[in-house]
Amino acid sequence: LLEREGFVKRLPSGEVEVVGLGLDEIEEVYAIRACMEGLTTRYAALRATPEEIARLREILADMRRAVRRGKRAELDADGAEFHGLIHRASHLTFALQQLATMRDHIDRYRAQTIALPGRQDAVIEEHAEVVKWLEQRDGDRAEDAMRKHIWNAWLTISGTSGSGHDTEN
Repeated sequence: LLEREGFVKRLPSGEVEVVGLGLDEIEEVYAIRACMEGLTTRYAALRATPEEIARLREILADMRRAVRRGKRAELDADGAEFHGLIHRASHLTFALQQLATMRDHIDRYRAQTIALPGRQDAVIEEHAEVVKWLEQRDGDRAEDAMRKHIWNAWLTISGTSGSGHDTEN
């Protein structure tokens, strides 16, 4: 399974070596994630219950507290819960299966990204923007906000200041 998912490779000697992704592969993970999470957010805008949206607001408040207290691990866990709740609120079966397949790759880089200077405050604001559009049931803007959030994480981790990717789809 690890070999199939690209985490290890078998050497001619039969030994197994841990594989790191190159920058192009990491970019691809973020591009796929932006599309898939944008899609789930679009559907969540239409399908989330008022209770789910209220829970997203609570998670956002928890994230703000974690940042103020310097608790990066809590912020990371809250962020994972935030995204997971949006995924579940979408009620999309196949998109969630695809995201689950990529989960280890996503988690590998999400934790690194949130540790970078300035990213924690940006995450809070980007998540607040997503919630705003979910509350307004605007699937187009909610999707766009999520895609921008994911792409901003890529730009942060890659050290890139601009994007050649269209997030307005």
